Amino acid sequence: MKALEEITCRVSKKRAVIIRAIDANVSLSNEVFAINWFNTKNRSLYNFYNLLAARSVYKVGARPIFKGEITKKLIGNSDQHREMLLIVKYPSVASFKSLLDNLYFKLISVFRIKAVQDFNFGFSSKNDLSFNKTKDKSKIYIIHHYQGKVDHVWLQEMINLASKYKVHLFYSGSISSRLYVKDKKKEDKTIPCMLDGVLVWYADTEEDITSFVVDKTYKNLLTQVANSYVGILKRSL
Repeated sequence: MKALEEITCRVSKKRAVIIRAIDANVSLSNEVFAINWFNTKNRSLYNFYNLLAARSVYKVGARPIFKGEITKKLIGNSDQHREMLLIVKYPSVASFKSLLDNLYFKLISVFRIKAVQDFNFGFSSKNDLSFNKTKDKSKIYIIHHYQGKVDHVWLQEMINLASKYKVHLFYSGSISSRLYVKDKKKEDKTIPCMLDGVLVWYADTEEDITSFVVDKTYKNLLTQVANSYVGILKRSL
């Protein structure tokens, strides 16, 4: 049986971070999208950290493609809810390792640790679909994250339904690798990632988005996955 690909990043003398593919068909050399889903303890400190980290992120060839804050929960419970979604595109997992290996980034990461809580993180691979990219922050965005595997037919049904309400797909990805913390003489500890897949949609109005989400076909599609969370996002990046 083919072994799972993994990359180890040494973050301190006693601690390493392991990035491990979820199955043998996943290559860590491909483009990935980091899904950051979290709450903040100190928003000002988090914003300060972002300013400090931006140069290091771009230096390894990565770039953030979306950041938004939840303004309204539509579907799901409090366990699945977080305040912020950040999606960062990396050329490969190796570029993320380069970021973690950077001494400056290691030092400023202290600010991130103090600024956020309830942190969920995983690398996703973009699904083979047509996307409608936009940088328009005035659009109404929603996140739908879920557990379980979906196929192309399920995703295409979602897109077909969305078009009925003038709702467009910004991003769709499935988790392809997860992170683990390795301390000396201890077992690997998984960095939480509550989702297996994520979709980000947008429309011109909240009415269009809401009509899409309450459609009977949409609700039926949700029964084919587990622990769905849907919330409206105010985009900031």
